[in-house]
Amino acid sequence: MLLAIFLTLVVNVALANPSLALESTCLDGYQLTTDNSTCIDIDECLEGGLGTCGQICHNTPGSYICSCLPGYTLDDNTWSCYVDAPVPYLIFSHGNAIFRIDREGTNHKRLVTNTGISVLLDFHYNEERIYWVDSDKGLVQRVFMNGTKREKVCSVGNGISGFTLNWIQKSIIWTNHQKGSIEVADIDGRNSRVLLENVSQPSSITVDPNQRFIFWISDGLVPSINRANVDGGKVITVLSTTEKVKTLSLDFIDKRLFWVQYGVDDESAIGSCDYNGDAVHIMKQLTQSQPFGMSLFAEYIYYSELKTGTIRRANKYTGKDVVVINPKPSFLPPADVKVVHPLKQPAPSQTAEQGCDATKEDCLSVCTRDADKEQCECRGGYVLSKDGRSCEDVNECAFWNHGCTLGCENIPGSYFCTCPGGFALLSDMKTCHEIVPCLKNYTECSHSCVQTAIGPVCVCPEGSVLRPDGRTCTGCTAPDNGGCSQVCVALSPVKWECKCMPGYRLKPDGKHCSATGPRPYLLFANIKTASILTSTSEKPCSNCIFFSGQITLNNLKKFS
Repeated sequence: MLLAIFLTLVVNVALANPSLALESTCLDGYQLTTDNSTCIDIDECLEGGLGTCGQICHNTPGSYICSCLPGYTLDDNTWSCYVDAPVPYLIFSHGNAIFRIDREGTNHKRLVTNTGISVLLDFHYNEERIYWVDSDKGLVQRVFMNGTKREKVCSVGNGISGFTLNWIQKSIIWTNHQKGSIEVADIDGRNSRVLLENVSQPSSITVDPNQRFIFWISDGLVPSINRANVDGGKVITVLSTTEKVKTLSLDFIDKRLFWVQYGVDDESAIGSCDYNGDAVHIMKQLTQSQPFGMSLFAEYIYYSELKTGTIRRANKYTGKDVVVINPKPSFLPPADVKVVHPLKQPAPSQTAEQGCDATKEDCLSVCTRDADKEQCECRGGYVLSKDGRSCEDVNECAFWNHGCTLGCENIPGSYFCTCPGGFALLSDMKTCHEIVPCLKNYTECSHSCVQTAIGPVCVCPEGSVLRPDGRTCTGCTAPDNGGCSQVCVALSPVKWECKCMPGYRLKPDGKHCSATGPRPYLLFANIKTASILTSTSEKPCSNCIFFSGQITLNNLKKFS
């Protein structure tokens, strides 16, 4: 009787207010329309905003799923993405030296000494080099990642306040707050030139070569973050603020710009926005810290902390999950910090066989549009066709062998020099020299040595080239297999590319391969070992191997 009365009341309420009845029938992942007439899917990716997924969010009916970019694998939590090999690590300036350290705080190692106290640094992953500027001396230097072959790149003068490296155009860029300029030079220090003049107190600077943008801070009366093309054109103010703005870093995954800001009471926070200055997000969780240097990778911010003199890691969306990486405080805190990994310097998306970036509008897929000139452009080694919409190969060998002393062979977009039998190609990749063996006691070369007028010179077999150290070879015919983890395919005597075996895919670094199947795991049996018998002539079982006084099963299939 009571149940009947209750059901009658529920039906009457539902009839009096149909929206209540409908709402109770909306499943998880759905919501009522504004007129309360039907249930519609909730776009969790849109409503959740940043951080709904670690990288890519796909809305599905009533739910959503996360996925990862190439080079990453979805974790078991189905939200975050972990990077495939190689393992990333950090480099940072500390006192008068540059150090490296793993993300877990292990393998803490000093790479370079006597770098200067005020050091700004960056790296070139493919070159395996660290570049830094001693802003007190105004000197740019570089060294290999292992700390060898230190050399001067160029002098940049006093007043340097920001430094970055363009790994695609192979250039270094710096700001000078005394001259109010942004300047650039080739990666070897040549062709130094002013990119922008009359810039209001420029400081920290960073670059996204794939999007062809540079970003920098101006410490004027109204602090601002600004953007320009890598050639100095189209300068715009991305963001203006009343806060003091410090270090800049870029998130290539979400295409966002991160910075450190300080308030009136020197309370710090980390802010971010998209490349146009929209979708600003300020993380208040780090207000008790004083971040200084900063670098982003995957889902984390890595920053040096002035108060404690440590390096820390935090979630880039929330500022939470703080982990201290370098727990050794010192009088001088770590300054500039960078995460080293090939995905921190992604390769350009180019259609190499046809000559340019694959993009836009009325340019064919072989070309990229230059908005300033309103025309299509081609990359090096190609020229624009007569119709202005495609690229044609340049035959470099038709012009005086393009510097090759004996032979020249043209290939799409480039060329290479060749030598006849009895001659070896020297490290300049142009000069052929008669093969005259070096003294027998000269063993610094990894392959072979040729005696020249300037002394012994190392040479490599066809299909490999000499590394910058002038001694070791790299390529398909060298012991390092061209840096390829699986298959090295020679494209020319001096150029190659890496491939993968069936069941694997090439990672974004263009060298390593990862399995395309499910994530591997270990299967093992925890078998209790037995002590060996005192009499070595007696065997307790016929399928055992003896190791240091213990017995281990040799064939698990026989054990039951």
